[in-house]
Amino acid sequence: AAIKDSRSEGVKVRCPFSHHVDNRPSAWVNTQKQTFYCGKCEVGGDVIDFYAAAKHDLEPKQFHQSSEFARIVQEMADELGISIVSMSDGGYVVEAATDEWESNQADGDELESSIGVAPEPTTIVEQTEDGPISYEDFYEPTVPASSEASEPITISNEDVLRGLELDDHLDEEDQDLFNIEDLPSYDWRDLGVAENTFLHSWMVQAELETPWVPSEFYLALAFQAIGMACGHSTTSRSFGLTLTGSTLCVIVGDTASGKSTATNRLSQLIERAAGSSWDSSLGSGIKKITSTASAEALTQRVRTDIHDFNDPDNPKEVPSNVWYLEDELAQFISRSRRAGGEHIKQRVMRFHDFSKTKDEPEMVAEDHSLSGGYRNVHDTYFTASFLTQNDSLRVLAERSDLVSGFFNRMMFFMGVSKEKRSFSRVVSPDPDPQYLAKFERMWKDCQNKPRVIPFSDESSLLIDSHPLNDRMETIRQISPMFSRWQHQMLRFAFLLAVNENSALVEPRHVNAAYDLISRYIIPGASSMVQYVKTPEKNDKKLLIEKTIEWLGKYYDKHGRWPETRVLRAIRWWREADDETRKRSMDLMLSEQAIIQVTLLDGPDGARTTLVLPEGDFVPYYDCNNKKYKYSDFYDGRRLR
Repeated sequence: AAIKDSRSEGVKVRCPFSHHVDNRPSAWVNTQKQTFYCGKCEVGGDVIDFYAAAKHDLEPKQFHQSSEFARIVQEMADELGISIVSMSDGGYVVEAATDEWESNQADGDELESSIGVAPEPTTIVEQTEDGPISYEDFYEPTVPASSEASEPITISNEDVLRGLELDDHLDEEDQDLFNIEDLPSYDWRDLGVAENTFLHSWMVQAELETPWVPSEFYLALAFQAIGMACGHSTTSRSFGLTLTGSTLCVIVGDTASGKSTATNRLSQLIERAAGSSWDSSLGSGIKKITSTASAEALTQRVRTDIHDFNDPDNPKEVPSNVWYLEDELAQFISRSRRAGGEHIKQRVMRFHDFSKTKDEPEMVAEDHSLSGGYRNVHDTYFTASFLTQNDSLRVLAERSDLVSGFFNRMMFFMGVSKEKRSFSRVVSPDPDPQYLAKFERMWKDCQNKPRVIPFSDESSLLIDSHPLNDRMETIRQISPMFSRWQHQMLRFAFLLAVNENSALVEPRHVNAAYDLISRYIIPGASSMVQYVKTPEKNDKKLLIEKTIEWLGKYYDKHGRWPETRVLRAIRWWREADDETRKRSMDLMLSEQAIIQVTLLDGPDGARTTLVLPEGDFVPYYDCNNKKYKYSDFYDGRRLR
C-alpha cells in the first residue's frame, strides 16, 4: 500500500520511471495539487507527467515541447473516457466522461463528487516485467455527480506545465539511509570534477564506450588509480594524520553488471601507462595481485626482491606499489575462516593502514613459518578491489565482521545498470584515450616529485563547522561500520586535490567529499549493516542458506561430511534462537535439502553426519534415521 504522510494531501508511492527500481517508495504525490515528485530522480510534474512516466517512461522535458504531448494527452483522455477539445490558444477543454465509460465504471465504486480531485491511490505503482502498471490502477478517475460539476473546465498550457509545487524537504525520519532493497546511486558529476583532469576524462570515456556499466564502478577504480599514482610519494599530513590514497573498495553489482569490465579497464590502464606498468627486474610500477589463500601467501606475493649486483646471493627487497584484486569478496571471507587463513583479513588491514613517516625503511608485516622461514615486508603501498554480488554477503558475512574493523575500512560502491547492453551501438575503444596521457603525467608528478599536500586553513575551518557533522556523528554511533566516515572523507578530498594537481586541499574538495560520503558511501555501508544485522540471527531462510553453503564447503575442504555437533558449534548457528534453529533443521530435513546419516565406523568412529543430496551417494530418500557402515557410504562414491 501507499505510505500516507502526516499531511493529509501527501502520499508516498513508488517512482513511475522504469529505470528507477524503487522497491521502497521514494516518490511523493500531492493529492490536492495533483502533482508528484521523485526525490532520487529529481523529476516531478502533474498528472499528465505521471501518466507519461508510468506508461511511456518519458520525463516532462522529453515530450512537453513535441508532438508527443498532444498524443499522450489524448491517449490518457481515451483511457479515462474524457473528451479533450483543443483550443486556439493552445489550451484544452476537458468535458465529462462518456456514457460508455461511465457505465463500465458503474460497479458500486464510490467516486468523488467533483472532477479534477483525485482520491487517494488504491494501488501502489509497481514495476513489473511488462513495464509499469496502467495509470487507472493508480488514480481512479472521477466523474461529476451533479449538473454544476459538469461544466467544462479549461486547462491552459501554463496549468499543464506548472511542474512541481511540492516541498522537497523531508523530515529526518523520512530519509531512509538504511534501504538495502533500493541500491544507492551517485552521479560523479556532482563532485564538480574539473575538466582536463584524469578523473574527468576517465569517467567521460568510460560512459561513452561502456554505457551499460554503472558509472559508480569506474568512479571507485578512478580513485584507486589516483591513489596508486600517489603511492607513498604524495601524501597529506593534517589533523595529526598522514593520509595516503590507499582504499579498500567493494564493487557490488549483479552478474553481468560490468564489474569485470570496469576492473579490466583499470588493468589495461596500468599496463599501458608509462611508469605504472610492472617491471619485475626493477620492482617498479604497480604490482597486481589476485586471490591469495592465506596471510603468509599474501605477504610472500607482496614482497618484491630484485637482483643485487653487489650481493648476488642475497636479493634485495624494494618497496612495492600493490593493487590487490579479489573476484569474489564472499570467497575471500570464506577463506579467512579456514584453518591457516584466519589472519588474512588482519594482514589486509595492516597493509591498508600503513603510511610511511620516516626516511628509513619501515616494517609493514612479518611472517614466521616452518616452510617459509622468516619473511618481512617494508614500505608497501597497498590498495584493494573486491567484487561481489548483491546477495553474496548475506550468506557468509557475520556480525563479528562489522565490529572487527575489516568492513568499516571498506567503501561499498554499488551500481545498477542504467541501460541494457546494445551490441548494435558499440563504440570502439579509443586506442589513445586522453585519460592515459593524463594518468602518465599524474604518475610522473607524484612519483618523481615527492610532496605533501596539506589542507588549506579554509578547508580546516570548513571541516570543523560543516553542517553535516552533527548528523554524521549521530550516524557514527549507530554502528561501528560508520566509525571511519571522517577519515574516508579526508581521503577523498585529498584524492580530488591530487587529481587537479592542486597544492592544497581546498574547500571545494572537502564539500565534494562530504557529498560523496553522506549521499553514497554511508548508504552503501548501511546496506552491509542490514545484510548481517538482525536477519543473521533469526531469519530462517538465511539460516538455511548459510547451512547448505557451509556443508558444501566443509566437504570440499575435508573430503567427508561434518558431524551434526560441528554445525552446532558454528557461531552463526549458535546465535540464532532455539525456535529458529529447530524450524530450520526440520524444514531442511523434511524437504530433503540435507539428509542425516548415522555411520557406525570410520576414522572418527560412530557419528551422525549431515549430507547434501548431491553426487552418487547412497539413495538419499531412505537415509534419514538409517545406519550405515562408513565404507558402505563412501567407498566408490564420487565427489560432490
